[in-house]
Amino acid sequence: MRDTLIKSWIIALALLPGIAGAQSSRDEAWRWCARQDASISREPQIVACTWLIDASRETQENLAATYNSRGVARAAQGDRRSAIADYTEAIRINPQYAQAFNNRGAARAAQGDRVGAITDYNEAIRINPQYAQAFNNRGAARAGQGDRVGAITDYTEAIRINPEYAHPFNNRGSARAGQGDREGAIVDYNEAIRLNPRNANTFNNRGLARAGQGVRAGAIADYTEAIRLNPQFFNAFYNRARVRDAQGDRVSSIADYTEAIRLNPQFALAYNNRGAARSWQGDSAGAIADYSEAIRLNSQDANTFNNRGLARAGLGDRAGAIADYTEAIRLNPQYAQAFNNRGFSRAALKDFTGAIADYNEAIRLDPKNADAFNNRADARSALGDHAGATADFREALRIDR
Repeated sequence: MRDTLIKSWIIALALLPGIAGAQSSRDEAWRWCARQDASISREPQIVACTWLIDASRETQENLAATYNSRGVARAAQGDRRSAIADYTEAIRINPQYAQAFNNRGAARAAQGDRVGAITDYNEAIRINPQYAQAFNNRGAARAGQGDRVGAITDYTEAIRINPEYAHPFNNRGSARAGQGDREGAIVDYNEAIRLNPRNANTFNNRGLARAGQGVRAGAIADYTEAIRLNPQFFNAFYNRARVRDAQGDRVSSIADYTEAIRLNPQFALAYNNRGAARSWQGDSAGAIADYSEAIRLNSQDANTFNNRGLARAGLGDRAGAIADYTEAIRLNPQYAQAFNNRGFSRAALKDFTGAIADYNEAIRLDPKNADAFNNRADARSALGDHAGATADFREALRIDR
């Protein structure tokens, strides 16, 4: 029924040029063109705006507003290139149109053009120094550039202008969390939630900050609320799984990783972490299957190759384990633990010389790696180097003290 109504409006609006003299037709077109309801189809809005533009009967101010509205509709459809063209035309017609600058900035930011976006936000703010949304958006663009200080300054100004504006509280919280100020982040997230208790993303963000503080129960409560508000929020399932993993609750963590994967089958990290949880349960075969899928999705993650190597070693497949550790090292030549793990598998195959070479590199990269010293001691002992073995055992004990 909904689609039928939309198609009917498209047909009706397409016929409007034939009755352009009717004021009611123009009023109806304006009603549709100016709609801000994100829950409706944007196509009737685009048709109505286009009819108004083609009719050439609007004042310059109204024409600019029409282009801006069509840009909003096109951006909502994901057609950012056309949206930017519309915003640009709105700005050409009305160079003081702050909203069009802000909207073009948002479209450019969505395309990854943060420099162009900031230029537009600057102009929107110059025209309207009280434009809270433009300050918030410029803050987001600056945060995307890694400029958290500048971002926080913008979010703070947006809040000063409009203390009831939840978004900049949430965004400032994320910027503060990125600076390591989890306490300040939580204060901001609390305020964002007070202003808008229906935003699942803010609960998820507060959960991340609480998890970073070691407040696992609070983090789980926040992720659970985020999931209640948005049952499709795969990141919240993933984040809750990680906390449950840290609590040793592998059954629940695997269930959460599984749901995250169901919602996002391309989620390589969820496969990797579910593999680790399965390894902890002794399910090496299931772990290897997960690591292999994670590698298929992202073949550049050294950690996943190292993890699959551990699972293969657990099943006695030392050759397969060594191949995985070698790939992990190729991807990350600074990966001390992968050198240590490969050394352990080489030692299991009686290649003590190769094992010692790997332990040497692990120790060079991480001089505090007690396991590597202990493992090298075993390999040296196997080769009859008892003095070297004794020295390594002593160093391992000193580190572990």
